[in-house]
Amino acid sequence: MRYPFCGEIKCIFKSMRKVLYLWGLLFCCLPGFGQHSDCDFALEIKTNGPHHLKTKGAGKLKEIFSPNTKDLHWFEKEHNIVWVKFQMPETKILTFSITPANGKDDVDFLLFQYREDGFCDGLPLKKEKPLRSNLARSEGPTGLSRDGTSAFTPSGPGNPMALVLEVKKDEVFYLAIDNVTGANEVVLYIDLKTPTEIITTDAAPLALPEPKEIKTPFLVRVYDAKTGKPVNGNFDIPGYQIGEPFKISDTTQFTLELSSSQMITLNVNAPGYIFYSHAMMAPQIPFDAKRMPDTVKFDVNLKPIVPGEVFKIPNIKFVGDETAFLPVSRPGLLALYRFMNRNPGAQIEIVGHVNAPDMKNIRQLKKLSQERAEAVKKYLVEKGIESNRISCTGAGNSQMKYRKPMTEMQNEENRRVEIIIKKI
Repeated sequence: MRYPFCGEIKCIFKSMRKVLYLWGLLFCCLPGFGQHSDCDFALEIKTNGPHHLKTKGAGKLKEIFSPNTKDLHWFEKEHNIVWVKFQMPETKILTFSITPANGKDDVDFLLFQYREDGFCDGLPLKKEKPLRSNLARSEGPTGLSRDGTSAFTPSGPGNPMALVLEVKKDEVFYLAIDNVTGANEVVLYIDLKTPTEIITTDAAPLALPEPKEIKTPFLVRVYDAKTGKPVNGNFDIPGYQIGEPFKISDTTQFTLELSSSQMITLNVNAPGYIFYSHAMMAPQIPFDAKRMPDTVKFDVNLKPIVPGEVFKIPNIKFVGDETAFLPVSRPGLLALYRFMNRNPGAQIEIVGHVNAPDMKNIRQLKKLSQERAEAVKKYLVEKGIESNRISCTGAGNSQMKYRKPMTEMQNEENRRVEIIIKKI
């Protein structure tokens, strides 16, 4: 529904993980578990090759299997898994080959397209389905090829090659590879082709190694805003990598390495504290730089939760005069979800506000602000937060911070979604 006046701002996001990321970080180095054996820890690679990948043990979350041997979309069992993710540099046709180092190994794969944050969370619930899979019992190479005859091949005898896939520039894909035979290396080649090349060629050419990129180190430290003491924070960092936001748990400090002018959002949560969300841009690095820049120190000061505390969710924006979120809202929504998930006793009130100077607080304004608050609640509930922990209010334009806004920043301050802590 559209309204003939204002628009912009709102809140929330999801993630239904049963295992803390801390345990993922600890277990990835233990015998029997691979470092990239779960979706959350997928290895980011370029669309070239060769990529030598180690397969070692099943994923800890057991997120991509089904005991149904006729299922086209899931492994019958997770054996030796490695996850990779990659982004399309151009619009073409995707082919790839996965070749086991031990030529007699049986290797299977599932190829997914990443569409939104929370993709990995949806896998155990089977909310995501692969675009291509090959579960054939065969020795040697598998992949996407002009020799493929089907998008999906079930377990059992069959063609080890699946149909090629048309892809568009900037699309992100997650690839799960399972070495059924043993914890042995596989070699992945990714090749993008034109329709003409698909007819005449098939195989990924070797690519020259790219020069090492110089990045700026950012040392992020977390403190209690009241006492100044270090706090163990849980981080989600959209924009740091392709696909799912980068995650790290239960640490007082860590170092990021950011590309020149890279934009990220730093989301920090800790039990007993109001969540923190801040967008930042890395400094520009000269193209002819020869050494790494000096470390940039960035301190996050978390405020302890106090009942009755009011705070704004940063960067929540809506389509003009509507309740639909703009993509820029995703990091703020994710931060709110993490806060609610890590503070299970918290109860909040979501208050929607609109920017409508020189207007009476008419019914339509109240209705739009109420619906925006309810859209935030709906998103949280869909992600698993109990509805009885959330109430909503539409303030319309009755609480504009700037009655006569003169700048866009002041307009943005009026168009906002605020959270009131009712109970903790």
